[in-house]
Order: sequence, then structure tokens, then C-alpha cells
Amino acid sequence: MPRKGIKTSDARKPEGGRPTLQDMVNSSLTPLVVFGAFIAAIAGAITNWQTISERYQNQPILVGTIVALAVALVMWALIGHYGSKKFANRILIVRFAVTLIIGVFYGLLVLWPRMCFLGKACGPSPYIPFRLNFLVKSAHALDKKPLEILGLTIDDSRSSFLIEKDNFGALVQFDLQMISVFHSASCRGIRGKGPIEDALPVWRSLLKDRGRTDLVRKLSDYNGYRDLIQRGGQKGFIEARPTAAELADLMKRKPEWYELLLRWMVECVGVADPVLIWTFRNNQDQPLTLTAVDYDVLDVGHVLSAGHAILEPIDVMPHDLYHQKGIQTRNITPQIILDPGNTVALRIRYRLQATYPGLTWVVKPIFRTAEYVSTDGPVLLIFGANSD
Repeated sequence: MPRKGIKTSDARKPEGGRPTLQDMVNSSLTPLVVFGAFIAAIAGAITNWQTISERYQNQPILVGTIVALAVALVMWALIGHYGSKKFANRILIVRFAVTLIIGVFYGLLVLWPRMCFLGKACGPSPYIPFRLNFLVKSAHALDKKPLEILGLTIDDSRSSFLIEKDNFGALVQFDLQMISVFHSASCRGIRGKGPIEDALPVWRSLLKDRGRTDLVRKLSDYNGYRDLIQRGGQKGFIEARPTAAELADLMKRKPEWYELLLRWMVECVGVADPVLIWTFRNNQDQPLTLTAVDYDVLDVGHVLSAGHAILEPIDVMPHDLYHQKGIQTRNITPQIILDPGNTVALRIRYRLQATYPGLTWVVKPIFRTAEYVSTDGPVLLIFGANSD
């Protein structure tokens, strides 16, 4: 029998074993703190989502690990509080089991794209940033797209177009200077009429084979050329200029002669088709085969202007662009095999299918490979060469 006036531990509890107010406060303190921390974290994530997103993109493993650890700690506290009455003897095992489940789930979520053998689908996958930063550096980590476009330029040795690039795309426009250069029987560049005088002997040879001795005599020197351009009119030049068949034959028989005519065409007459140089790099550890380009023509238009008759090169792979919206797929012939880590420069001549002068295109090219890896090029705003 306990002595009178001395309280035991049972004396603190009311009849029926009901908890006191102090017990209720103690029992609700832990979930209240956890709930408050959870609400604060959600509010912080909402107000700082841009910063968190940038940090995750730059350090996905580190940020994700911190989040996973925070969830594991919260579960650790909740299990310790609510599970103490149900499985007091096994509380530590349950805590470690839940923490392990969180870790495994997060690991699969992060590493799944690189563990394709689990799903038996080990084909090419889209680019996913994967960096361990200062912890571990993965041998398969890539900071760039699998197929990367390193550069886009105009081949000014085969094209009379200009290019201006910005963050939104590229403006490809015929060099309007060529109109006045042509009509003045001159050339752009520091050589002046030099390309004309180099090309005249080759041009006369073609005219002689054609049986046009009258034009051979007329083009005996630069003065005759200037007279043809300034007084012969549009019809006179079209009648005398080299044909596509003559240029193709000359390129096979005497490529050095063809180069002289090509330089004259680019610098003194104007080449109708833009020739773009696309530079690619393979950032994967397996070869890639460039096979085709999908040209998504987003919009077409027309500007009011006209120019002189112009020529086109025939020694570069052509891709026809029709003046109509929609996807226009063109093959890359021959196909190009790009080894891991290597770069390649691809020249494409765009034959702008114009039924009348001053047509424009808004095009987004998508380069595809046989390995189902693709990359998007910049949006191209093309102003076609103006011709009568």
C-alpha cells in the first residue's frame, strides 16, 4: 500500500487511462512541427521555383539527393513517433527499411534512362542532363546534345547570299549588291573585274563548242563583255550564258575551268541558290549516320521586287524547297557516318522553287539519323533571289 500523500506514476493519469492535456500536447507536437516544415517547404518551392529549377538543371543529382534525404528524415521522425506503440522493438528496422525504399526509388528514377536493360529497350534515348558534380564523374555523362550543331555559315565560294544570325534563328538573304554589280559589268570584292577576265576564255570555249562564233567574237575581251551586259539586255545575256548541262560537263572534264566560271558566277553575276554549311559533332559513344532532313516550312510570303537573271552551282547536293507550308523531307545523299567525338561539315544547296520573284520562306530544319537521334536547327528566314 502506498503511503498517503505520496503520488505514484499512475496517480498522474485520470481514471480509464485517458491521456492528460500534457500528453496530448506532447503527442501532437512532432506532427505539428513536421506539418509546418512541409508547408514551409511547399511555399518556398512555389515562390522560388525558377531558382530551384535552374539549380536542378545544373546539379540534378545533388539537388535530388538533398530532397530525398529530407523526405527520409521526415519519414524517420514520423515512424519514430507513431510507430513506437505498434512495433517498438523493431522501430530501427522499419526506419532503415523505409529509408532504403526511398533511396532505391529515387535511384531508379534518376538512373532509369541509363539502365535500359531493365526495360529491354536499349535504343537511343533523348538527351537527359546527368552530372554528379564533385561527388562522382560518370563516364557516360554528356553536357551536350547527342548530335550537336556547332555552326551555320554561308559558303561564299558558291553562293551570293548573306546570313545574319541571332538568338531566334538566321536571316538568309540574296546579296542585293549583286544587282548593281551585274548591271555595271563589275564584280564584288577587291579583284574588281578580275574574275570576268579569268572566266572569258572558258566561256568562249563553251560558246565555240555550241557553234556560236558570233558570241565568241563579241566576248573576245572585257569591253565586249561589258557591251553584252549593258546593251544586250536580259535576253542577250540569257542567250549567251553557260547552261546547266555545259557546267556539269565542264566540271567533270576540267574542274579547274569550272572553278573559274563558278567564281565569276558568284562574284559578278549572282548565284540563285543559297549554299549553307552545317557543322555537326557526334557527342555519343557510338557512330551516327546522317540520313535525312525534315524541313518544317512554318510560313511563306512574297516581297515586291525583281532583279536580273542569275545562275546556280551544280557541284553541291541540292535540296528543293517548295513555296508551301508543311513538312518537306529531303534525303542526305550520300549518307554521312559521323564517328564518336568527330565533326563534319555538310554543304546543302537550297533550290528555291520560285514561280515568280520575291518569294520568302520561314523554315525549321530537323536533321535525322539512322539511329533515331535527331537535332533541330535554327529557324531560317530565307529571302529568295529575285529574278524576272
